[in-house]
Amino acid sequence: MAGYLRRYAENKGWTLYKLAKESHLSDSTLRTADLTTLYKLSVINVKKISEAVGESPGKVLDDLFKIEEEIEMENTYYYNKDTDTLLTGVEYDRNIERYALERWEEVRNNTEEREAMDWNSVEDVKQTILENESDFVISDGEGNPLTEW
Repeated sequence: MAGYLRRYAENKGWTLYKLAKESHLSDSTLRTADLTTLYKLSVINVKKISEAVGESPGKVLDDLFKIEEEIEMENTYYYNKDTDTLLTGVEYDRNIERYALERWEEVRNNTEEREAMDWNSVEDVKQTILENESDFVISDGEGNPLTEW
């Protein structure tokens, strides 16, 4: 997702230009890579970036994947036609997370209900909610569905 390298550099307190210089990569290489997806970033470039920031390539990749996911969520919308509600991906995820936490608190001490639902953690609750969620569909920024109800 475009912008992941710029955001990574900013999280480090750097510009994309400084990240390029410190990693001994050309500015145009990083700017071009920043316009595409992380999957197109070469292994050697990840290694050079990791050396520049003093972290392992695995840590850098984990951070970049997280950033790319954040950007994707910021640019994704969910629409509920029954309530005429449009949420960003971030808002939608927060609502699911909040509901999962509330539901987990309700059942945490009820072994019978937890076993019936096969829930051992709040993540299990969240997964069930996401699997059963049908009121919201992915849409564009105006609420026009990108998938069928």
